[in-house]
Amino acid sequence: MPEEPQTDAWVRKAFELELDATKTLITLSSAILALTITLGTDVKQHIELLGATWIAFLISLLGGVWELRGLGKELERAATDAESPTLRAFGIIVPSRLQNAAFGVGTALLVYYGLVTIRSA
Repeated sequence: MPEEPQTDAWVRKAFELELDATKTLITLSSAILALTITLGTDVKQHIELLGATWIAFLISLLGGVWELRGLGKELERAATDAESPTLRAFGIIVPSRLQNAAFGVGTALLVYYGLVTIRSA
């Protein structure tokens, strides 16, 4: 079996790391959504803030799914064009940034919601 060039190994590792990061944020977004929706059904105060948090995590979740599809399409494109795949493709970079930004906003909103709820108690 011929040894693959070092560059291909690095590209493969980069795709694996991106895939793992995307899956991790999808899992965390899903878990936080499920937990806060389950526990938040009895919430009467600051429901708008909690709703904004849910929307941010939902956007993060959808961005992650979009990115997973983009990763697959980029690998398929590289295989058919006999070119090296890149993580800089539009279908990867845009959803990745969307997922990361929405997750950060959702986390910040959740922390803020917790602080507001503690102060009003």
